[in-house]
Amino acid sequence: MIYLPIDPETQWKRVQSRYGERPDQTWQMSEEELMKWRAFFNENEPDEAELNGTILEDAPPGYESWSSWAASRWPSFPNEYA
Repeated sequence: MIYLPIDPETQWKRVQSRYGERPDQTWQMSEEELMKWRAFFNENEPDEAELNGTILEDAPPGYESWSSWAASRWPSFPNEYA
């Protein structure tokens, strides 16, 4: 997985463009909704160790692996390492 920071204006333009070009592969989102999601992800921004590929030791309580944790939050993320 690659983390690429993006400024709010560019992201909003991309969201609008993506929906305009392929509405069958995405959903419409308001700028307010985007800002709420940005706030959530900014709270969980990867730290230097994660960006450098440091392996995290234990998955959060209730999850057998980090991929099962990620798949519970992002349904399109494959839970292939369980």
